Parts: sequence; structure tokens; C-alpha cells
Amino acid sequence: SKNDYKKILEGIMNNKIEVSVVIPVYNAEKTICECVDSVVDEIVTNGLSYEVILVDDGSKDNSLALCKQYSESNPCIKVITQKNSGPSVARNTGIKNACGEFIALNDADDKWLPGKMKIQIEELRKNPEVDLVCAKYGSSRRVGKRTEITYKKEIFHNFFSPQTSAFRLSALVCGDVKFCENQKYSEDMRFLLDFMQHGKCVYLPFLATVPVFSKCVFGEAGLSSHIWKMEVGELKNILFAKKIREINIFVMLIAMFWSLLKFFRRAAISGFIKIRKIFRR
Repeated sequence: SKNDYKKILEGIMNNKIEVSVVIPVYNAEKTICECVDSVVDEIVTNGLSYEVILVDDGSKDNSLALCKQYSESNPCIKVITQKNSGPSVARNTGIKNACGEFIALNDADDKWLPGKMKIQIEELRKNPEVDLVCAKYGSSRRVGKRTEITYKKEIFHNFFSPQTSAFRLSALVCGDVKFCENQKYSEDMRFLLDFMQHGKCVYLPFLATVPVFSKCVFGEAGLSSHIWKMEVGELKNILFAKKIREINIFVMLIAMFWSLLKFFRRAAISGFIKIRKIFRR
């Protein structure tokens, strides 16, 4: 209700925490330490008040124990546990328990680069009309230029990576925006499409976040290895943009055709990588 939103917004304004960082954790014992260290170092370096919310998503390895060690040694780090439900549920759980002015996200196998939060917080404070910023993930190739993200631009390019983003909690609350929990693949784009109905989003041209260990962006490991399911998720997002009347049917058809072309390219590259690995054995 509007009264509930008003109470939450008043709580945000009265709270002294500037940044809440939400990190879903699942079987990440090999990467979680470098992930958390990079986040804390970046925030402390810039003199920001913060909380880090680690949401253990039913890990079966030593991840939860490592998370608890961090929380015991640093009162700004909190640990929440839940049964295995996927990254979207974990992010929503973390955001629901956050109280910072700004929310930033990271994944347990990624690390922030120096300057990430400094650039993004300065952008958000300098431009009160901007509610979400994101940046480049993984590689400094084709960083591009500063871009106000529109529906048409997003469905053709997909600017948004959660690990590179920062946004106002107030915009999220007012719009009741959440990660789509019944969409397992390409849920990041769906989140941005939902968010853009309630706030202005901007892509900033710098490399913000990289994997802890080098990995292929797609086709090698994790959810992104299921490239056809990723493609189905992206096609659903395009249909969603048409459903909410942010694009017309002509743009929808072109976007779907372009998305399928990119899928076949990814599939070819993925196949080549697998064949090369076989011959190297």
C-alpha cells in the first residue's frame, strides 16, 4: 500500500547507511573471499557507510561457514540463509532486508574493480533524475559511450549486468520492482525492463566488474552454459516489452530475429570451444 511505501521511504531517509550490497552465494567457497574483499575495499576506500548482505542460497560446500566468518569479524556484513531457490529469489531476499540509500549487486564469483562505486555514486548524486546506473562487465573491449537506456536499446544490446549496477532503493520500493522469480534465464534483462517503467537508467562506459577466475562469458559454465535456455529467456523479454507497449510489433520482430542471429553465433563459438578442448586432451 501507499502507506507502507511511505514508511519504507522514511526509513531510508532516516538511515545513515549509504550503500547496501547484496550478494547471492551458492557453492562459492573458492571465490567468495575475493568477491567480498573487493566490495569492502572499494566501499571503505571511498568513505561510504555500508552493509554487505550475503544470502546463502542453500550452499552444499563451505560457503556458509566463510560467510559467517566475515560477519563475525565485520559488523557491517550480514548473513541470511535460505533453501536453494536461485539467484533471483536470493537477490530479492537481500534487497528486502536492505536499508541503504543505494543498492549495489555482485555475484559470489565476481569482483569489483577499483573506482566502481566512486564513479556510480557520483553519477547518482550529481543526477537525481537517474535511478539506476550500470557499466561494462568482464572485458574492457567495446566499452562504448555513456547511454541513457531505452527499451529499444536494451532489447537489442542488453546493457545490464547485475554485478555492475547501483540503483536507488527508493525507486525500487516505489515501483515494487523485483527480480522475476519464475524466470531462471535472462532474468537480469527482465529486471531492467521492469525497473525502466519507474526510473531512468544509464549505462556508464567503464569496466566495473570482472570474474574472480577467468571464464568464457557464455557457453562454458553456470547458467550461461545453457545458451538455448538463455535465448528463450531473452525472447520472452522481447515479448514482455511488446506486451507492456514499450515497443511495437515491427521492432519486436526485428529484435527477435537479431537475437536469434546472436544465438547461432554463440552456439557456433561454444561448439568450437568444446571441439578444441577435445583435441587438446
